[in-house]
Amino acid sequence: MEPLNAALQKQSFEYWMKKVTVQEDGLTGYLEQPAEIPHLLSLDITAPVMEDVRRVARNDVSEYALFFALYSYLLYRYFGANCLVTSPDLKLFPPAAKDHLLFYTTTIREEKTLKQIIMDFQQEVLAVIDKRNIDIHTFLQAAGQKGIDTDRIQYFGFLHDKVNEQSVLPDKARIKLIVREDAGKYQLQLQVNGIKEGLLIGRQFIRQYLHLLSNIRTLLDRRVAEIDALPPVKTPGIIAAGKDTVLDFFRAQAAKQPDLVALKSRGGSCTYAKVEEDSNRLAAYLAGEGQVKKGQAVGLLVPRSEWIITGILGILKAGAVFVPVDPAWPANRIQYILEDAGVGMLLTTTEYLPLLTAFTGRLFAFDIQQDMLPPAPAPEVTVTGEDAAYIMYTSGTTGQPKGVVIDHKGVANYAAWLHREFNLGAGHAAVLVTSYAFDLGYTAIWGTIPWGGTLHIPGEDYSRMPEKLYAYLAEERISFIKVTPSLFHLLLNAGSTAKGASLFLEKVFLGGEMIRPADIAAFMEQYPDTVFINHYGPTESTVGCIFHTITHKELPVFSARPVIGKPVLNTQVLILDEHRHILPDGIWGEICISGPGVAREYLNKPDITAQQFISKQEAVTGKLYRTGDYGRYLEDGAIELKGRKDNQAKIRGYRVEPEEIAKCLEQFPGIREAVVLLQRAGVDQHAKLVAFYTLRDDEGGAATGEAISTYLKAHLPDYMIPSDLIPVDAMPVNGNGKLNREQLLAAVAGGGTKHRRRQVMPENETERIILEAWQTVLQREDISTTDSFFELGGNSLLLVQVNIALNEFFPALTITDLFTYIDIASLAAYINGAGATAGVSLAGTALKLPAAYFNAAGPVDRQADLFVQLDEGVGHRVKAVAAACGVAETDIYLAAFAYALANSAGAGAVPLHLEEGQGVLKRLSVPVQQAESKEQLYRYAAAQREAPQLVFEAGGLIRPADEEMAEDMVCALICLSDRLATAARLFDMTLSVQEQNGNPAFSLAYAPRLCEEKMQALLEMFVSILENV
Repeated sequence: MEPLNAALQKQSFEYWMKKVTVQEDGLTGYLEQPAEIPHLLSLDITAPVMEDVRRVARNDVSEYALFFALYSYLLYRYFGANCLVTSPDLKLFPPAAKDHLLFYTTTIREEKTLKQIIMDFQQEVLAVIDKRNIDIHTFLQAAGQKGIDTDRIQYFGFLHDKVNEQSVLPDKARIKLIVREDAGKYQLQLQVNGIKEGLLIGRQFIRQYLHLLSNIRTLLDRRVAEIDALPPVKTPGIIAAGKDTVLDFFRAQAAKQPDLVALKSRGGSCTYAKVEEDSNRLAAYLAGEGQVKKGQAVGLLVPRSEWIITGILGILKAGAVFVPVDPAWPANRIQYILEDAGVGMLLTTTEYLPLLTAFTGRLFAFDIQQDMLPPAPAPEVTVTGEDAAYIMYTSGTTGQPKGVVIDHKGVANYAAWLHREFNLGAGHAAVLVTSYAFDLGYTAIWGTIPWGGTLHIPGEDYSRMPEKLYAYLAEERISFIKVTPSLFHLLLNAGSTAKGASLFLEKVFLGGEMIRPADIAAFMEQYPDTVFINHYGPTESTVGCIFHTITHKELPVFSARPVIGKPVLNTQVLILDEHRHILPDGIWGEICISGPGVAREYLNKPDITAQQFISKQEAVTGKLYRTGDYGRYLEDGAIELKGRKDNQAKIRGYRVEPEEIAKCLEQFPGIREAVVLLQRAGVDQHAKLVAFYTLRDDEGGAATGEAISTYLKAHLPDYMIPSDLIPVDAMPVNGNGKLNREQLLAAVAGGGTKHRRRQVMPENETERIILEAWQTVLQREDISTTDSFFELGGNSLLLVQVNIALNEFFPALTITDLFTYIDIASLAAYINGAGATAGVSLAGTALKLPAAYFNAAGPVDRQADLFVQLDEGVGHRVKAVAAACGVAETDIYLAAFAYALANSAGAGAVPLHLEEGQGVLKRLSVPVQQAESKEQLYRYAAAQREAPQLVFEAGGLIRPADEEMAEDMVCALICLSDRLATAARLFDMTLSVQEQNGNPAFSLAYAPRLCEEKMQALLEMFVSILENV
């Protein structure tokens, strides 16, 4: 019998090992440190319910299997997996057994009935009993040696037993259901420990379990797909939507307060009466001579000006649908959008005509034709909430952007919410910061124009000029803005350097990215009364559908746990699982939106529309939009955001579908297959796009990094250009035959070969300083001086870090400068040339002198000067040696002074500044220690003078604050002009080269803190070197 028992033990062991090896518990994102005492929730099972359970159990199943199967089903519904459940159920073991543990699995599928699941579990129980005789301690030890988390496989527990029976095994369960029986009475107990939102989840779980038990007889023959364990969904308070549109809102304001300023732009100020008149004239033209019919798409391609609003209102008044097009997009993309939207009429200006060579429709040029339009009333076109208002294009997974069709009812509902929730209207001013082809900015539009507020549209793109934006906000007393958190970070940084400018912001809407609570806290230190609104919502929900208000008092709570908030007016948010079942509060699922703001469709894309816009009986409108974002409801009704379920990315606040970029790459000759992934790096997990591609055997030669990059720029917006283009021999796959994304990204992290242009190295010290800052911030070495900062994966947050690093050398350099000059070469040219007045710091150019060189009693009362004149013979020898060595006399003076300083400081290389006249300074570093002879030292000095590290205007020089420079550090200057250098006062010592009576003369001015005796010795050493030239 021994061999037989051993064989059975081995079979049981292998059975259990296989069972625990392949399990997924669905608990990722839920676990936290367990407490010493778990939460314990309980509900009684009434006698009628138990009678129903017994009736069902009489037919081929046990009560144990029924209780257990329902528990497994509910775990499946909550956590989306057929979970491994452990049970130390002592009824299956001899009375003396106290250390047994069994593992159960289920095969729940949507098409199965509840009865089938219970029957399947009955068979699972029989199979488990047959293999129960193993030593659990030996088994867990062996499982641990195979890399299995032996604690985690015990996280779901079940027990059906009497109250006086206990197991001696440690309880590892995070969620455990216990069915207690005592004197014929039954009670449910749910033990929860180490689960985030555990009490919230537990309360719902035990109630829903009892709900299933109570309805067991009616649910038996239903398929899992048809069973909803949740109680009926509460419908949000819906306010009856009026028939008005934003056109009606605007007309009412124009009639009520015609003289209020509606717009401020580069064209000046426009009153409501003026905007009403101009948009009426345009609408009349479109409906008449323009032959625009109701529902027709009309393109809008204009500069940042009042024409944005005139165009939008004029198109809507004509009953048409406006299609915003960004002039910054590539011409290919613009043409695709115009064709896809069926644009027959395009409103533009003459400056953009070169982008429209392929457009065959009608054109209206604002800069020529607007003023020629005769006064006219708006056409008599009936516009209702069911009519389309605009088509906004976003990145698409099919390889081309997709048009999101938004109806008037959604726009009106959003505008009404802004007005009611935040009391926006007359007296409020907002600024349109972002592109009008990006719906983030429409919070400013719909928060002002329909309600009597003033909308500012600066002529410049202030999203790339944070210092100017800050000044504009202060000067124009803007009361609310809508920006991305990245741009707000830039604005905050700009505010830290603004002098005397105060803001009047009452509200700041942040959207498009995850909020940085630290930025809000920093802003509130100066402006504690400003209210922030975390505003979430995809384009398909009409700008935004969820919001959370953050006040100074509420900020600590938000910082500890950022939430996106609650639905806006008339909007419902449901959290669904992958089978479109509504999930309970506290459980992660897909955020799905219903309400008037949900888009009508994706234009001309019925398949994608059917995937993303689904019918759901519980939805307020019967229709839901699936956002692809994971979130969950918290106990207070707020929604917490977790992340994406797909590959969609946010780059600089813009929505990007990597599949669109990949398909664009695959259109390039020579590329066979392409994949684009999002890579996050650094402490702040900054995101960048990385493209991988394979080459065709016969055409790969054309696929150079530069050619591919040029091609992408001709078809995609700049924010969609990958930071890296990496060729691979083949796309790696995992064991399931799917793309191994982790392996590809690991290749990037490991320094995989990047297919880019030949690396261009820095040519001067300014470029080297900038390159070093870029390499540090971007965490990469393969940077050329011609690369775009943003194409390398940079973003506005990283740009702030670059600005901080460069300000050490160029203190007046601004974020706006960095946005303007986006590659190293152009930025360096700006600093060295016209941009030199941006300011250069003396930081890093000081020389350390021994303590004896400083006055022990502190600075003397005045700055001192020493003077010396060379003998005529010495002057002649200097000229002769200079001629013999092929250098200038200046170079010998420079070398001698550097040598004297090196000898005093014990330094190998001496940092110096040289002024030759015209108020221009050269930054030098003379390598004294490297010189093997006096002649070589002269040539080193000459080389430095001819090719200095930096050339800049003396007026832009800045000396670091005293606390930023050590007390024993000094900065030295040689001045060759007839007068002292304009920046001499910033240096600790200045050697001025003069001429008296035909002979060289020198004066040494030095700071009061320097010792006169040591300065005299330094000057004497300098003269001695010249005398022995």
